[in-house]
Amino acid sequence: MPPGKIKKDGSGRPPVIELAENPDILASVAALPDAPFCVGFAAESERVLEYARAKRIRKNIPLIAANDVSVAMGKASNQITLIDDAGETALPLCGKDETAAAIVRRIAELLPAR
Repeated sequence: MPPGKIKKDGSGRPPVIELAENPDILASVAALPDAPFCVGFAAESERVLEYARAKRIRKNIPLIAANDVSVAMGKASNQITLIDDAGETALPLCGKDETAAAIVRRIAELLPAR
């Protein structure tokens, strides 16, 4: 971060801002020796299930909830697919509170298996 105002360089080009990648908190927690039950979320705009499956494996988590952002963003309802070792469960379009309850139910079903 510069100590003062960033001056224009006269090139007419906008300034370049370098960003740093955030640490992957979910993967870090899932990798702990005595990791808690971790649930991931994959809000995607394309290839939703493909990307969610890969994310679950990459982060080594037991459950991921995948959704198409065009269905849920800014809306009171959502449609998700829960993905775990047993397979995929597509939930119907419903309120976000019902979606949350379905996720909690699935977590409860999976916890004894750990």
